[in-house]
Amino acid sequence: MPGGEGIQVDPGGLTRHAVRLDRRTDSLDTSRQAGQHVRFGRRRVGAKGDAGEVPLGALREAVAALRRVPGEPAELAAHLAARYPAVVAAADAARACAEGFLRQRDTGWRLAADELRGWVDAVAGLPEREATLARLKAGRAWLKAGRAWLKAIAVQLRNERWRRSRSTRSGSGRSCGRRATSSWAR
Repeated sequence: MPGGEGIQVDPGGLTRHAVRLDRRTDSLDTSRQAGQHVRFGRRRVGAKGDAGEVPLGALREAVAALRRVPGEPAELAAHLAARYPAVVAAADAARACAEGFLRQRDTGWRLAADELRGWVDAVAGLPEREATLARLKAGRAWLKAGRAWLKAIAVQLRNERWRRSRSTRSGSGRSCGRRATSSWAR
């Protein structure tokens, strides 16, 4: 402290700290919104004890302590240097907790999304499978009709063959009985 001037504060340093504080405040707001979203979702779904609350209490206390700005410029630098690391640590802890919770939720939804994607793929192929099934049913009906036709033709051929054999036998002038007696007689 040369010449009794007191503590000198670098305006650029204060500006940098203010920018960092704004970033941390934005991060805090994001964490707070995530926490509110989680709490709202819990109330809607009714899940209790699902995942721990995002620890915002320590962050709120650190920010409240940081906002209690001393009146003297010389005390301001010491105040920022003492209180700012606590805000950063609390914001990092809240962010880590929120990220872990969201990652856990994301993993659960990914499993359900994969299963749903499989169902959607199965449904997408359903018209093609139904068309194939319809073709197979039509083919089966065609085969049944063909089989019935073949049976009918086989019956007709058998009957015709039987009639021819009867007519050939009766055309010889001998009956079965006469043939049998004549062959025994020889």
